[in-house]
Amino acid sequence: NERQLKEEEAKIKEKRVRQNRIRNDRELLAVRREIELMKESNGKLEEDGIHILDQLEQEQTRLAQTEAQVEELKANLATETARVETAIAALEAEAQQERDERAAGARSIDVDLCSRYEKIFAKRGGVAVVELRSDTCQGCYMRIPPQMSNQIRSSVRQHAETIFHCPHCGRILYWRPVPEGTADA
Repeated sequence: NERQLKEEEAKIKEKRVRQNRIRNDRELLAVRREIELMKESNGKLEEDGIHILDQLEQEQTRLAQTEAQVEELKANLATETARVETAIAALEAEAQQERDERAAGARSIDVDLCSRYEKIFAKRGGVAVVELRSDTCQGCYMRIPPQMSNQIRSSVRQHAETIFHCPHCGRILYWRPVPEGTADA
């Protein structure tokens, strides 16, 4: 835009020099008209240049704001990343502690029972022990025989350590006594 403006100003100077050499009125009027048109064109070019400079300043301001936002987001990301990494480390430590406690508990349990539990756990998608509710296994949702249900209930009431397996899915069943006054849901 500036280059074009300089070229137009050079043409105007050239026309003025030529205007001084002209002796004919018609030709003089034509050159003057050309000079005026060139001046108008230059004025428009200058306005366009000013408009472009204003736009450039606005874009630079927006760029600075955007860069500030990016820096703020980077700082937030770093803070959040540190928080998440801390939480992950705490969860991993807690999981390791739980695994250690589980291993210690597993050592105190019968080896045969522990191996049966592990097989059921692996075979049934991580659910090896389920509740017996309303004579229904909550693992496969199949009704178990009434006699077995009665045996499980009496075993729990007598605090016996008998282990019962669902005849349908093989999961280990437990029954939780319901306080009196409420129905077995």
